[in-house]
Amino acid sequence: MSLNIKDVLEEPVKLSGDDTVGVAAAKMTENERDYVFVFDNGMKGIVLARDLIKRTIDPEKTKLETFIKRISPLDIDTPVTSIIEKIMVNDYLVVPVCFENEIYALTKIGLLNALRENEVLKGKKAMDVMKFPYCVSEDDCASVVRNIMKNLEISRMPVLDEKGKLAGLVNCIDLLKTIAERKRAKKGDMRMEKTKMDVPVSSFMRKVFPRAGPETPLNKVIELMVKNYSAVVIEDNGELKGIVTPRNILKLFGKKTEGVYVNISGLKDIDAFLKNIIDKQITNSVKKLSKIVTINYAVFRVSKHKKAGKRTKYSVRAGFSTNRGRFFVKDYDWDVTKAMGNVLDKIERMIVESAKR
Repeated sequence: MSLNIKDVLEEPVKLSGDDTVGVAAAKMTENERDYVFVFDNGMKGIVLARDLIKRTIDPEKTKLETFIKRISPLDIDTPVTSIIEKIMVNDYLVVPVCFENEIYALTKIGLLNALRENEVLKGKKAMDVMKFPYCVSEDDCASVVRNIMKNLEISRMPVLDEKGKLAGLVNCIDLLKTIAERKRAKKGDMRMEKTKMDVPVSSFMRKVFPRAGPETPLNKVIELMVKNYSAVVIEDNGELKGIVTPRNILKLFGKKTEGVYVNISGLKDIDAFLKNIIDKQITNSVKKLSKIVTINYAVFRVSKHKKAGKRTKYSVRAGFSTNRGRFFVKDYDWDVTKAMGNVLDKIERMIVESAKR
């Protein structure tokens, strides 16, 4: 998939590891972004709003250093398929990209903007990818929102009124702003934290947010995402039908196997008979593992490791994003189907072990 991503890169908000969570929250709110890049003599990593809301902290004293996710910048020429794989398997909201010796941000929404007219999306509608989301009520308090976002690892939720009608949308930035704005009566006094976390969602939710109908074409949904830097709520006559997030759409760029989106690369030069075997191996494994965990996305990359005469040794790498975490394995063999089998065996053992804990 050939694509020029230069036009969708954005200047990131740059802070230091010594800056506080309060400073980051203010910058995120000001710029309507759920991330900041951290630089200290070079890029150190990324801090996300969804991570900042997970812990009870003093935002004016807690430094960003403890929240940094270390992500190596990608080269501007990185294939789009590789970027999608990295984002989906690692559940990244944004990745740093190096272009002309500068570091820029490529968000999931920015990536979708570049893919908006891609053939994969032709004829697709909101109803094809929307999911029914977790919701909160207008009178639920901020602490309820934080607990749900923390435990379910989600970044936004629709808000319903007492009649069950769509009333608003709340996201990590809104919640972070509410938490970070608290003022302490005196040093060590946590009473104001309690007060802030007791405020109802209705006091800080967004009443204006992007909406669309189930029949809305996906390229129009993406336009709404780009314009509002937000997921799009799907409704019909005020009744909530679902939500479309960037992740929901990016999944379409993988092949659906047993209800799971799977991305396989590197099979171009592989014999058709061997491709068929590999396809069956993956299908059987995904079917088996889907009974144990929820697989969000799976990636397989096959490459030539080395050659010896007419023989080729293959490298197979795999990554699974599941409700029990992320799993990465690799294996090598002269027989590509054996290398794939070994990788799948390793993944299965890791996932089975995780399910026992």
